[in-house]
Amino acid sequence: MRIFSRPLSKTRANLLLICATFLWGWCILLVKVAINAGLPVTLLHFMRGFVYSALCVLLYRKQIARICRKDIRHGIIAGLLNFAYFFIQNLSLKYTVPSNCSFLTSMNVLLVPFIAWLFLKKRPTGKNFLCMGIYLIGVTLLTGVLEAGFSFNIGNVLALLCAVCFATLITYLGSYAKETDTGILVFFMAITQAVMGGVLFFAMDSAAFSPASVDWGISILCVFGLAGIGSFLCTSLQTYAQKYTTPSSAVLLLSLESVFASTFSVLLGFEPLRAGLVIGGLVIMG
Repeated sequence: MRIFSRPLSKTRANLLLICATFLWGWCILLVKVAINAGLPVTLLHFMRGFVYSALCVLLYRKQIARICRKDIRHGIIAGLLNFAYFFIQNLSLKYTVPSNCSFLTSMNVLLVPFIAWLFLKKRPTGKNFLCMGIYLIGVTLLTGVLEAGFSFNIGNVLALLCAVCFATLITYLGSYAKETDTGILVFFMAITQAVMGGVLFFAMDSAAFSPASVDWGISILCVFGLAGIGSFLCTSLQTYAQKYTTPSSAVLLLSLESVFASTFSVLLGFEPLRAGLVIGGLVIMG
């Protein structure tokens, strides 16, 4: 797809990241609907990755045909980090409440400048620290983590590990993987999600899985929505745009996902409207 090969200004790159974040906020609800329909998380990742891979082969076939050894290395690393982020986040929700998971996962905003400092020798600026402080206040209000009560358990450890994976992915895509074509990176993320989802399904869930317990109509609709929009379109936008902006800018914009997800959740009746949600969302967007 030629549209993802044209150079961008930083402003346009940031606008594309906001678009991807908006769509991801909606897709979080599709994940919830699919799980509520009885689809195991591992099988969801396998099916989503399979459809996602098919779209990549169809639309990125010219780029895939030019894969070299360097692209394979960058693609596998990005794919593993991307899968780890999504899978660990979903797994953490089995052991902790959503507010704690959302709060700790959002810590990737605080981690990116320091990971970039560690690997790229780019010291965080005073503006970075100010933005991180404002964001921390906003996400605390948005998730209501203090109202719900916070205790450290295995679920919270997984959520924090998820934040580390995502922060590392953001830094990697914005630095080491810049010279690799967007289509190739997205293809490897798709293949990794399908393969790892399949392996973990057979290792963890296949023995206890009952197809009769799944609402397949709803599940398949969710899978196609997640694969086409949440995976293929959003990951293409993110990977493409990140080549033309900084890791710190990217992670701050992608953090708006929690605002959009909470907004859609309230509008569709998944949770009540809270004062903290409104104030926290305004603080983050401000």
